Amino acid sequence: MPVSKTENNRKPRGLEITDSRFPSLQPSRVEKTVSALVEATYILG
Repeated sequence: MPVSKTENNRKPRGLEITDSRFPSLQPSRVEKTVSALVEATYILG
């Protein structure tokens, strides 16, 4: 349960940062990128 809550908390922040940096990218690609970053961060961290 805590893991899913952490993911939900990190997702919106990552989406906002990625969206502001790459507004030209489509939401689907942004979500995939954020998901990959979250997974990598969770595994490495």
